[in-house]
Amino acid sequence: MRLIRLLLLAMVVPLAAACGGGALGSQPTCQQLKDEYANAYPAALACLPGAANQCQQQAKSDSNCDCNGAVEDATQLDAIVDRMTALGCIPKGPACPCAYLGPVSCLANDAGGGTCTAS
Repeated sequence: MRLIRLLLLAMVVPLAAACGGGALGSQPTCQQLKDEYANAYPAALACLPGAANQCQQQAKSDSNCDCNGAVEDATQLDAIVDRMTALGCIPKGPACPCAYLGPVSCLANDAGGGTCTAS
């Protein structure tokens, strides 16, 4: 009976990992990565109004059909998307077309900084 349990466990754990079903060890779930992306997005939009060449980077999207605008710094967002892709959280397939929202510029905000905004 113990051998059967070990065999079942040996089959279930790899299947769960392949399906992105949960966190094994320290590996985050797809939902945790989506939340991490959502939390990091506002920081990626932070910019300096009046400075040259602001909001010029296009961040990778957290889904193949979700279009994001230009950001000031795509580094953290792209790293999260790379982890999501490696875990199979983002379905493979053709990307959906994105609507052009116009040029993006750095507009001053109430907090004293700026935010990349389509104009």
